[in-house]
Amino acid sequence: ASAGLNVQQSLAALPSVAKFATAGNFELERATELLTNAQTALGLRMEDSQKNMEQMTRVSDVLVKANILATGTTQEFAEALTNKAAGAMRMFNVPLEEGVAVLAAYANQGLKGASAGTALYMVLRDLQRAALAQPEAWETLGVQIFDASGNLNKMHAIVTQLTDAFAGASDEEKRAALMMLGLNDRSIAATLTLFGMGEEIKRFEDALNSAGGTTKDVSDRQMTSFINQLKMAWHHVQNFAIELGEKMAPAILAAAKEVATFMEQLSKLEKETGAVSSTVRTVIDVFKILTIAAGVVWATLKTLGSYIGTGLAVQWMVLAESLKL
Repeated sequence: ASAGLNVQQSLAALPSVAKFATAGNFELERATELLTNAQTALGLRMEDSQKNMEQMTRVSDVLVKANILATGTTQEFAEALTNKAAGAMRMFNVPLEEGVAVLAAYANQGLKGASAGTALYMVLRDLQRAALAQPEAWETLGVQIFDASGNLNKMHAIVTQLTDAFAGASDEEKRAALMMLGLNDRSIAATLTLFGMGEEIKRFEDALNSAGGTTKDVSDRQMTSFINQLKMAWHHVQNFAIELGEKMAPAILAAAKEVATFMEQLSKLEKETGAVSSTVRTVIDVFKILTIAAGVVWATLKTLGSYIGTGLAVQWMVLAESLKL
C-alpha cells in the first residue's frame, strides 16, 4: 500500500518500512499504514524522497527503541501516536522523542496503544489551557507549564514539579487541587498517572534521542534468528530422511530381490518359448529404465539437498543393479 506516497517516495520508503515491519513483527501493509500515518500526523512528511525516508527512519527508530525501553510493543506506540498524540505533539511543538518518552512512561503504568495516545493528548491540551487561564495559581504552586520563551516546558520537568508540589497529599487532595486549577476528570486521571515518572521520562527521552539505527539492528537480529530457525528445521528434515531411509532399506532390499527373481523368471521364459520374446523384452527394458531412473533421481536429490538420506538412495541403486540381467 502506498499510504498516500508518490511513486518515488514509495520506492525510497520501502526498505525502511520493511525493516520496521520485521523489527515490530507485524504485516507490511499494517507497518506502512502506521509508520506513514504517524509521520504525517507529526508533520514530518517531506516532499523530497530522500528527506522523507530519513524522517520515516527516524520515526521508526524511535518507536522500535521505545519497545526496548518500556513494556509496550512497537505497534502499540505507533497506534498511540496515530490516535491524537502526534497531532497534539505537533500543535504544541513537542519533539517526537519527548512525546514518545511520555508514551513509554504511560506504557510502564499499563496505559498503552490508543488509550495512551488519548491520555497524552488531554495532558498536553489541558495543562497549557489551565495554565493560561490561571497563571498565578500555577506559579504559586511552583509548576511552570511554559518556559521563559513562552513555549511548553519539557514534560519531564512539568511532571517532576507536579510530583513535588503534591508530595504528601492524598489522592483526594490531589484531585481536588487539580480540579481547582482548571483540569477536568479525564485530564486529572491522565496527569496523575504520570506522577513520580519525571526522572523516567527524562531517561527515556535521552535514550530515544540516540535511537538512530535501532530498527536496522533489531531487524537484522530478527532475520538472523529466523534463518537459524530455518536451519534447525532443515536439520530435522535431514535426520528424518536418514531415519526414513534406514527404516525403508529392508523393504527396498526385499523388493529388489523379488523383482530380480521375477525378471529372471521372465528371462528364462523367454529362452524356453521364444514366442513372447518381444513382450518379455519390453517389460524387462521398462523395468530397467524405471528403476535406474529412480535411483538416479534419488541420488541427485541427495546431492543437491542432503535431505534424502544416504540409505534410501543407495537402496534404489542396488535395485537398479539387480535388474542388469
